[in-house]
Amino acid sequence: MPVVSQTGLHASPLIGSTGWVIASPQASGATPQQLEAALVFILYMTGPQADLNLWNYAHDIPANVQAYNQAVSQLEAGQLTPSCLNGIMEGIFAQAQYGQKFPNIPAMAYYWNAFHQYATAYFANQTTAQAAAQGMEQYMLQQMAQSGG
Repeated sequence: MPVVSQTGLHASPLIGSTGWVIASPQASGATPQQLEAALVFILYMTGPQADLNLWNYAHDIPANVQAYNQAVSQLEAGQLTPSCLNGIMEGIFAQAQYGQKFPNIPAMAYYWNAFHQYATAYFANQTTAQAAAQGMEQYMLQQMAQSGG
């Protein structure tokens, strides 16, 4: 990640993970058997093999330590296919070292539309990075104010 000239710090991308939730029977109407099935599913999906599968097929950085270590080993050995992924994923892993946890708050729902709109304009050379960042912030604040947030 680049170093921000005003702060001297690396830019810090948002780092998130996929999570799973089981709603209470009062909220979901789920039976005890359905709740147990949901729990078994969550235990499988958060285990090392499922996390490693997500790495192998989608190249998501594993959250499970065992799967993460296997992914790093594959990367260090240059084993990704196609081979161009090795350099890309090395960069993503390096960026993740400077990342910050993606906030788990409802207001972050306003982030995605703002990011898509202004990142698209930036990558199409229609705006500067500074103007895109300011536009994202203004858009998010406007959307939150309109929804009463």
